[in-house]
Amino acid sequence: MGDFRLIQHLSYPENNSINDFIDKDHCSVQYSSVDEAACLINRHKTFARLSQCDVKAAFRLLPIAPHDFDLLGIKFQGEYYLNKMLPMGASISCALWEKFAKALHWIIQLKSGNDDILHYLDDFLFVESSQTSKVGNTLKLFQEVCNKIGIPLASDKTTLPTTLLMFLGIEFDTQNLIMRLPNEKLVKLSQKIRDTLDSSKITLKDMQSLLGLLNFACKVVAPGRTFCRRLINSTIGVRKSYYKIRVNKQMKADLEVWLDFLKQYKWCNCNNRQLGEVQKPSSRSRPVANQNSNTDLEHLSQVADYIVNQGVSKNTQKSYNLALSKLCTFRSSYKLKQDWPVPVNDLLNFIAFLSVQGLSGGTISSYISGVSYHHKIQGIQDTTKFFIIGKALEGIKRIQGGKRNDIRAPITVQLLSDMISCLDKVCKNKYEAALFSAVFSVAFFGLLRVGEITTTSKSKSVINGSNLTISDILVRRKVLELRFQKANKLKVFTGPKILWIVGSSLVHWANVEAKKYGRNNLGLGSKGVTTYWIGQPGLQIKEIWTPYWTQKEKFLPSPHFIIIHCGANDLTDLELTGKGLMENVKCSILRYKALFKNVIIIWSSMLQRRYWHFAPLNAGAIIEQKRKRVNSVVKNFVIENGGKAILHENIRASEVSLYRTDGTHLSQTGNQVFLNNIQGGLSLSYAQQNQLFQ
Repeated sequence: MGDFRLIQHLSYPENNSINDFIDKDHCSVQYSSVDEAACLINRHKTFARLSQCDVKAAFRLLPIAPHDFDLLGIKFQGEYYLNKMLPMGASISCALWEKFAKALHWIIQLKSGNDDILHYLDDFLFVESSQTSKVGNTLKLFQEVCNKIGIPLASDKTTLPTTLLMFLGIEFDTQNLIMRLPNEKLVKLSQKIRDTLDSSKITLKDMQSLLGLLNFACKVVAPGRTFCRRLINSTIGVRKSYYKIRVNKQMKADLEVWLDFLKQYKWCNCNNRQLGEVQKPSSRSRPVANQNSNTDLEHLSQVADYIVNQGVSKNTQKSYNLALSKLCTFRSSYKLKQDWPVPVNDLLNFIAFLSVQGLSGGTISSYISGVSYHHKIQGIQDTTKFFIIGKALEGIKRIQGGKRNDIRAPITVQLLSDMISCLDKVCKNKYEAALFSAVFSVAFFGLLRVGEITTTSKSKSVINGSNLTISDILVRRKVLELRFQKANKLKVFTGPKILWIVGSSLVHWANVEAKKYGRNNLGLGSKGVTTYWIGQPGLQIKEIWTPYWTQKEKFLPSPHFIIIHCGANDLTDLELTGKGLMENVKCSILRYKALFKNVIIIWSSMLQRRYWHFAPLNAGAIIEQKRKRVNSVVKNFVIENGGKAILHENIRASEVSLYRTDGTHLSQTGNQVFLNNIQGGLSLSYAQQNQLFQ
């Protein structure tokens, strides 16, 4: 019997669990794949030797910060227990472990000089060539490093260099260059297919289980993907795991083909090369010996799926899926069969059902169009095109007549009071009731839209955001002030404003480009904004306050906004630490705020460069890390002090067309992108500034 494993259910209760309050962006992670393992093996062909090692109790190696202990407590048999190590049930656990595993991966790769290493969570795969005398050295080094830094390994899962190894559930045979499914998975899949063939209906849960096995088998059996399409289509719009799905003749025919694959390929035969030869994906023509390989068919199936999906916009797809969901809910409510094509009588009753619910003729027609689409995409008869269905839709429109009156009534003070008084009865706790009471009151008296005071994002406010955050709220004795990053036109005051754009050569050349196209005021001239460009090639942060700049600033009117784009020239000074540069930038920002009352500082993030001049050739990675670190700290500092930040995330060093040949300055296209970022950020910041001080 294996070890017991405690998994804490951190997704409970729904919508109020620990996992609900963890940013989903921080939980995303990309794992190694079977294809990557195949590519590594392909480098060494039949000389490849595979070894494997697992980290024992991986998540339990990473400690939890003490101030988070209270979030991971459990009570069992009257005793309280705290999880002090990374739990299995946290949505962020895999992403955090992956960072640790990548660091370990990098250490082994650097010390061994072997690039052919792969890891999937705690499972490490090492590929070496038998043509060298160093076979097994990478595994040995991995064990030594783990032992040195205290990482326990599962000795029972360690595999010494071999030509036959199981990785990610696939058996790799480097001697014959094939990969195949293990026998137990073949038996399980065969039995699952036979059970489905013997049934007229199966639940959504069973269908998804079958599709999971088939999809896994497709990693080895390329043509199998083609015979999964009808099965996948049958699950569209079915939401509940216990809903029944009819297994029609076409679906059973596809499953029969899968059984033929089982018999034809003899998957237990280690010498069978038809299962899935280990090949590196390539756009070049295949050798003659491989001209019948099914990998091309798999690729074409993927391309076909992509082409079909691109034929419908995302919004239209959402509309079609909503229509299917409505139809499935209707049929479930009235205990009708979930048959396809949808019987005409079901469609007529569905139309009547929507009409009784008060939906307009246009909305009902859009739902029927969605049902029609799902008929066509499955290649079955479209019953929505029957004459009687068309007449029913026409009848709905005739009955409803012209434009329908809006029956919604405005919220009055009395209605607001009644809504707030009901909150204690519908909310889970006092905090939730107080929260909704505050939202209702602020929205009512501030004439605000819901989208202006609610958000689904948990990230800090930056200039390209559009939601109200804690930093935008100022509570006074009798006044509540709200700063809006994005406001409608009625909220914007159009008084005269002065803008300074201060910076290095990037500011200078952006000004030159702006003058060519009449963009010197960045589209804000009509709003009374006058822009002054102060760009100095080679400028460093400390030089903003030299006598030269002080003298020049005497002739400029005091600004309401200052955009600072500087600091990149300081990055190449390797003696100046990132912390030192941060302090210099903060000092300059505080001086500006002390000199000009109520000025809003806007930090324009330092851009990536293709080449860092006056720096050692091997210092690029160090400089890039320093750039990111300084940008992040300064952005947060500016925001905390009432300012904003423009991130320029669309200007990347990988985009060659955005840079001149020197790899430092922006090209004409790059300057236009830079100006667009500045202009877009200013439009939002200007609206917020005027709302705050009007």
